[in-house]
Amino acid sequence: MLNTGGVGELVEQGLDGARKVQKKVTRVEIAEMSAIIRGIARGTIRWREDPDWMLETPQHIEGLDASKFDLDKHYDQSKIDALIAQTRLERVEQIETIPGLAPEIARAVEF
Repeated sequence: MLNTGGVGELVEQGLDGARKVQKKVTRVEIAEMSAIIRGIARGTIRWREDPDWMLETPQHIEGLDASKFDLDKHYDQSKIDALIAQTRLERVEQIETIPGLAPEIARAVEF
């Protein structure tokens, strides 16, 4: 799984429902995505298990400082916990809308 978006955006909703960006997103640039894909293809990425997602994420990518995408560089732990809980809930809700989905796929989003 590749995050082709970004990390770090902080948004508040005003009383009128309007979005107000408190902090802009740090995007994964094309050159960075290229370094990631190159590392995957060449088998040169060092991986580690992410404690929040329980899947492997890059620890080291040649030609890229991936630490700028570390959640703890953008959010405090309470915000990280809230964002992860929200994302997990959204995944479960979305997966429940797919009729006939194999049970093992549905279980893959459970934590």
